[in-house]
Amino acid sequence: MTADPEVWVKPLTVHVYYRYWDCWESGVGKGPFVKVGTVTAYANVADADAARRVAEVIFCEWNNGSGQESQAFRRAQIRSLSVGDVVAIDELETTLECGRVGWDVRPALTPEEVGFRHVEGGGPRKAVYLWVPLESPSMS
Repeated sequence: MTADPEVWVKPLTVHVYYRYWDCWESGVGKGPFVKVGTVTAYANVADADAARRVAEVIFCEWNNGSGQESQAFRRAQIRSLSVGDVVAIDELETTLECGRVGWDVRPALTPEEVGFRHVEGGGPRKAVYLWVPLESPSMS
């Protein structure tokens, strides 16, 4: 008797973090991360490569011009996911950083690394995004 593969397909909570490039380019270091979204993805959790498969789907959904952009990405009106950005998958306890080719496993982000939050403003037709330092860093 074999298990039904559908049993292993589970919803996963995926957090999308972008690097705050201005800090990185100014020589301050790699810079803090900004949480730009939390989405649900579905994957076969029995698959050893599930995290990378989810990351590839997220890459397409958060990449302008892919033809597969998610509603969350379109609403945010931000740049595409790129090298150095991170996805964290709660249920798989895995954090991946976008590399030049593929994804690299990395340690979970620390509160110190998530030092800015993404704020939307500007009214219903025009979105203005500000990078606002947090008084007490939080990844929630």
